[in-house]
Amino acid sequence: MPEWTAEQRQAIRHDQGSLLVSAAAGSGKTSVLAERCVHLVCDAHPRCGIDELLVVTFTEAAAAEMKARITEALQARLTRTDDRYVARQVALIEHARIGTLHSFCAWLVRRNFAQAGLDPDFRVLDEGEAALLRRETALAIVREWFDRRDNDGFRQLFDLLGNSEDAVAEMIIRGHALLGSLADGAGWLRRSVSAIEEAVQEPLRDSTLGQQYLQLVEQSIADTERDCQAAGAALARMRGFEGYARYVAALAGNAEQLRARLASEGYDAARQAFR
Repeated sequence: MPEWTAEQRQAIRHDQGSLLVSAAAGSGKTSVLAERCVHLVCDAHPRCGIDELLVVTFTEAAAAEMKARITEALQARLTRTDDRYVARQVALIEHARIGTLHSFCAWLVRRNFAQAGLDPDFRVLDEGEAALLRRETALAIVREWFDRRDNDGFRQLFDLLGNSEDAVAEMIIRGHALLGSLADGAGWLRRSVSAIEEAVQEPLRDSTLGQQYLQLVEQSIADTERDCQAAGAALARMRGFEGYARYVAALAGNAEQLRARLASEGYDAARQAFR
């Protein structure tokens, strides 16, 4: 038996109402959840059948590991008791709903396909097909915007990205993925648009977004200087690479001049000087 901490024991034995547990990677979440399932099945009042539990994970591998750990724990209980109820739970483990969130949703829809108005032979889209559909949809959006009359802003974006449909489509796909990863993607997008609109109405250094952008520019310049110094030192020790060393030294000099002009004259002047 593992030595559980007080917090882990609380998570395992809690059986009244909802419980949210947040823990870092490697802290034993899987073991605690498996033991919690065993507690609900064997020790809770009233006990819960293993086939009445719903245990969902994000990956097939995690689901398989969870199922294996619960099975192992139930079998260990069975060696210490002749409780026929526990023996029945071991027999029912294959009927337990332990799997990914996607597989549970597919099972739920398949059982209720008529109410959902779906073909019962539907299947879950695999990632390759999903990527292809995302690309086709993004390209369709790009072409739709080209057909609009009020597309000056879009055409500027298109020019900025090298007049490439693929580049714009990839930007749309990445943006969609980012928004999908946020709790309030639509709200974040609205706030970002507002920040951009604020930034274009005043000098760059006076807006919140402008200050963040300048920090990124300054950090990028500093990184370039550091990398050039490291590369120059390495090339200086290598015979036959003198030409490369001179090129790296020139690049480092440009970065230093850019940093100095940015500090003394501001972003617009620095940008104009190095166009």
